[in-house]
Amino acid sequence: MNTIAALSAEDFSFELEAEEQSAIEGTSRSEFAYHMLRMALQRGVFKPGQRLREVELSTALNVSRTPIREALHRLANDGLLTISANKGVAVAQLDIQQVMELYTMREILEGAAAGLAATRASDMEVMLMQQLLDEDRQSAADDYARHALMNRRFHRTIYQAAHNPYLLRSLDGLRDAMALLGKTTLSDPTRWQTALEEHQAMVDAIKNRDASEAEKLARSHVQNALKERMKQFMQ
Repeated sequence: MNTIAALSAEDFSFELEAEEQSAIEGTSRSEFAYHMLRMALQRGVFKPGQRLREVELSTALNVSRTPIREALHRLANDGLLTISANKGVAVAQLDIQQVMELYTMREILEGAAAGLAATRASDMEVMLMQQLLDEDRQSAADDYARHALMNRRFHRTIYQAAHNPYLLRSLDGLRDAMALLGKTTLSDPTRWQTALEEHQAMVDAIKNRDASEAEKLARSHVQNALKERMKQFMQ
């Protein structure tokens, strides 16, 4: 069932990555609204099925309603929102079959990215992977937003280290779809610890330039994430 939740400027006070910051600087109000809403979706600010109201978004982002409306229609075209005459604008929801299909593509593409990273990543990129992993280990166990942020950065670094722009674009598209799944699977402390171990094994394989092992570990990592996601779906 669709829900309506009050929104405020605080909902959009999240930390921006460098590329995200550059995407909104010097842009039109419509473009600014589009990127801010898209980033909010990626960070789980909105729940699947949640209804969004132009007037609240306009106030929260300090943008008039026309740019907000244009941004909402763009996001609907991206498949992230639904718009209907009766129910208005709502965050799209995925069914179990769609979730399975999404994770199937994740397994294939993330496996390919890890395998390529093992042969193409620079030493500096491998060091960054390890640094991000170490930073995540220092996070509080119940800081789920931090875990999700570090997880995004870690995987994004592997994607970029594959040095394949076509693969990167495909993975970015999946990242948007992942936003429709709701809360992160890392909200389970046990899964977070296991994911850290899986990430370390992936970094070790990439550092050792073992493409086959890196791909296998990345695919296994996604399979385990799917199992946790299915548990959430059944709750």
